[in-house]
Amino acid sequence: MKDFSNVSRAATCASGVILESCSPESVVAKRRDSVQKPYGMTSVWGVRTANHFYAAATGFTLIELLVVVLIIGILASVAVPQYEKAVKKARLTKVIPLVKTLANAEEVFYMSNGYYTGNVSELDVDMPAGGTLAGISTDDGYLRFPDGTVIDLLAGIGHQPGGGSSLYVVARLKDGLRYIQYLEHSSRPNMRVCDGNEAVCKSMGGTLLAGTNQYQLP
Repeated sequence: MKDFSNVSRAATCASGVILESCSPESVVAKRRDSVQKPYGMTSVWGVRTANHFYAAATGFTLIELLVVVLIIGILASVAVPQYEKAVKKARLTKVIPLVKTLANAEEVFYMSNGYYTGNVSELDVDMPAGGTLAGISTDDGYLRFPDGTVIDLLAGIGHQPGGGSSLYVVARLKDGLRYIQYLEHSSRPNMRVCDGNEAVCKSMGGTLLAGTNQYQLP
């Protein structure tokens, strides 16, 4: 039947009757349409459009979204604590030079007077930028800063030399971290100590002091 139809069409075209189906463009179009359309495509009035199944297949499934959320959660649980530790370590590192300066000034004062002082104003140092004294005459060993950091000169009862473990300069941060610089004539001569946060102290190379929660820094 197919051959007969082709012969009939050829005879009609040869008779001079012009049919749309006899034009070369029509023949090419029919051959083009006879080629199988790509998977997932349909033809509407000669225009190829993606069918609904193909469009749905290009989106994300619920399982894929859940996997992405799970991965983000895992990364956040690792990254956030590390970031917080880095911030605290940076704050502690920032006050170390000031504590060292005050400790050195205490040693100079000791050489001149034979004892340490708990009064910042008696030391030969300039007032640190942003630092203010506590404002109480009996408490002017405290230096306070806008970020909540407090630096204290604990020189022992009566500021007597020779062995009080309280002979040190300490910086207390708002988040509970402490950095301590013991003075030369204390029970821990020139020892540097960190406490208040185990992770931060260990990250600075601290080693745990026996019987305490403090870490000695190198």
